[in-house]
Amino acid sequence: MITEKDILRMATLSKLEIKEEEMPVYIKELESMLSFAEEIDADFKVKTENTSEHADFRNLREDKVKPSFEQGDILRNSPEECDGFIRLRKRA
Repeated sequence: MITEKDILRMATLSKLEIKEEEMPVYIKELESMLSFAEEIDADFKVKTENTSEHADFRNLREDKVKPSFEQGDILRNSPEECDGFIRLRKRA
């Protein structure tokens, strides 16, 4: 059961302001989300005991070195480059 105290704690952590009259809506919505998450969890529980005995690690493919793109080709197609690396703008 979600309480007003729980909602206020999450609001504080999220730096949100919640009005007293909005509280029942948030409680109902959060309980609905948690209920849905519990349903998904129950539907997709995976039995993890003794799973290694079912995996056959002997039939893994062999690693092979394959040719890649040339660094110059990649840098030529990038918007900016600096010291051999693609330079990206800082996100705001």
